[in-house]
Parts: sequence; structure tokens; C-alpha cells
Amino acid sequence: MEIPSNRILAERLSAGLTRVQLAAQCEVGEATIRRWELSETSIPDEQKLRIAAMLGITPSRLMGWDTEEAAA
Repeated sequence: MEIPSNRILAERLSAGLTRVQLAAQCEVGEATIRRWELSETSIPDEQKLRIAAMLGITPSRLMGWDTEEAAA
């Protein structure tokens, strides 16, 4: 299952991180983060977990499954 479009971008901005910072923490290039944010490429499951941890959110929120938390 894929992350809803723009979810990573919105959460990254909310966390106050740049693409460069998130890319460094995920050990990928900045262009990869951009492609993930635009839903141009699939994200490996282990990276989804890493992204959620770096953004300080649950994997459920990142995936858009936790509507109660997302509304808070």
C-alpha cells in the first residue's frame, strides 16, 4: 500500500525538516525524497518505518490510516 499523495511533504514541513535533512536521515538522496513526496516511486516498507520515526509520527499516521491522530 502506498502513502497518500503529499503526506510525506506535509508531515516533513510540519516537523520542520528540509528534504536534505530527511534524505540524510533516511540514507537516500534528496531527489529520492522528492520522488517519494510526489508519489513518483514506491517506498520500501523499511523506509516507511524510518520516515515515520524521523518525522515523529506513527506509521499509521504516515499511511493515512489513523484519522483520529491526523485530525488532532
